[in-house]
Amino acid sequence: MKIAIAMAATWTGGIERVVVTLANRWADSGHVVRIVTLEHPGERPAFVLDDRVALEQLGLLQDSDSFYQAFQNNLGRVFALRRRLQHFTPDIVLAQGTVLSILTILAGIGQHWPTVATEQVHPAHDLLSRSWRSLRRIAYPFADALVVQTDDIAKWVETSWRLSAEVMPNPVDVARFSVALPPEQRDRRQLIAVGRLARQKGYDLLINAFARCARLNPAWDLVIYGDGPERAALETMIGSLGLSGRIILAGNTTTIEQAYAQADLLVHAARYEGYPNVIQEALAAGKPIIATDCPGATRQLLGDGKYGVLVPNEDVGALEVALRNLMTDDARRASLAHSARSAILTFEANHVAKRWVALFGKVIEQHRGRT
Repeated sequence: MKIAIAMAATWTGGIERVVVTLANRWADSGHVVRIVTLEHPGERPAFVLDDRVALEQLGLLQDSDSFYQAFQNNLGRVFALRRRLQHFTPDIVLAQGTVLSILTILAGIGQHWPTVATEQVHPAHDLLSRSWRSLRRIAYPFADALVVQTDDIAKWVETSWRLSAEVMPNPVDVARFSVALPPEQRDRRQLIAVGRLARQKGYDLLINAFARCARLNPAWDLVIYGDGPERAALETMIGSLGLSGRIILAGNTTTIEQAYAQADLLVHAARYEGYPNVIQEALAAGKPIIATDCPGATRQLLGDGKYGVLVPNEDVGALEVALRNLMTDDARRASLAHSARSAILTFEANHVAKRWVALFGKVIEQHRGRT
């Protein structure tokens, strides 16, 4: 099967890691895989791509200063995607994320290949502009399939958009995150959070909750991995709380498995989610987890609280209590860590990659029938 994947870029991030994981598995199974991105040629992928996966970078990721320029830029992206896909002649095209799904659907109208669109967060909470929301409503009925990550989102799509959606979990490379470090004696313990520094991820809530219990837990530090538009505001907040030495904004990393391996506890305080890869990865790493019970797949991944502690969404007080309880309870943390890996067996990368191939086969047959 010839599989084309359209995405914005191969930078560090959850979507990018998922794409690379799947592409590598498909190439290893004998499929011909090509990733087409809008980033500048020569940009180095943040994650290791199999040599058999082709990467084509179109250099079309520039910003727009006006509506007219945005229209021109996106029209150029549509035609560029169409030309490159015509050259590749794929059996199926998978578009990653809302904007790329819209552009790729438009690029594929009238062409021989079927297009699979994806939503990476819950559409009801995704802060798209009015123009992109309108374009999504116009374009998505032309997709051959729409893939979302939870049953709740699929039901919302059916009710709100009158469209059917396939549910597909993200894969996790269990072997990669099962990093074993040699035992060590450490004076300090580490609470970590991972994700883009954006309001969605709730770092302001987490920092406030940690500040409330930091004095009573002097051996604990909070390390936040990721970068984004909220960095300056969060730095100011940390400074105002007098916690500059104990809350560290560590930036992006391409070796996040090492961060999980060194962590004693992971917390995910998001206000809303699609499919939080960080929770999957922490489970694969065998780490105890605290997470907000926000819209998205968090509750599903944590087995309704069986594999981690769920706290009410946007409740700083409840988050503080959960942090204080787990930071002082070695036995409870060890119990959660012991059960964590059993939670992700169905999300193992090879298993999910095969599910995608089965879906592609079904979509291709349906497309041929309609043609």
